[in-house]
Order: sequence, then C-alpha cells, then structure tokens
Amino acid sequence: MKIIVIDYAFTSDEKLKRISGELNLNYELLIKDKKEFKLYRIWIDIDSKTMIAYSTTNSPNKIIYTIGYEELFVSMQRYEPKPIELPAPEIDLNIDSILDKISKYGIDSLLKEEKDFLDSSSK
Repeated sequence: MKIIVIDYAFTSDEKLKRISGELNLNYELLIKDKKEFKLYRIWIDIDSKTMIAYSTTNSPNKIIYTIGYEELFVSMQRYEPKPIELPAPEIDLNIDSILDKISKYGIDSLLKEEKDFLDSSSK
C-alpha cells in the first residue's frame, strides 16, 4: 500500500492537476470533493486510487477514516526521522568580523556570545 497525503491548504488547483496527472487520479473528482465537503487534507492509497482518510477545514486536525481503513491506517508503521546533531558554529570573537556580520546580515544574526562580547568590549 502506497499512501500519499494531499494538503489542500498548500496545494493550488494547478498543482493538484499536475499531481493528478502524474498519479493517474481523477482531478475533477478531487476538486468537486474538496469544495463540496470542505476538505483540508486527504490520504489516498495510490495502488487502489481510494481515499482512506480526510480532514475538513472545520476540523483540520481531526482525521476521519473511510469505512474499513481506520484500523489499518492507525496500525501502520510511521517513519520518524532521527534527530541530527549539528556541530556548534565557530564563533569568531573579533570586533571587525562581528561588525562585518552585522553589516551583511543585520544585528539579529549575532549569536549570544557575539552580543555579549560586543557589550563587554564597549565598556
């Protein structure tokens, strides 16, 4: 079973038309259902071309399951990415490099350590 989710809040009608063409889905039916039922998000089994769940604009976080799919959908193994640890940024506590950074990216781009260094240097 291959399932995709279409989030109507972030999918224009033109993009939906392209997705429908690529996945051989009925574009006219998707648009009709979207408007008629005020769909917010839908889950489709690509193999069977069946909508297995949906949410509406009135309750975007409430998933409503198509008959017979709730147990299957709820029991599916979820992909959960592992957190990535990024290395700490190198901090150059040098007045000129900090001023260059402010000039290029603005004061809000400074790290706490850089702001503290500037504060202590100005005293």
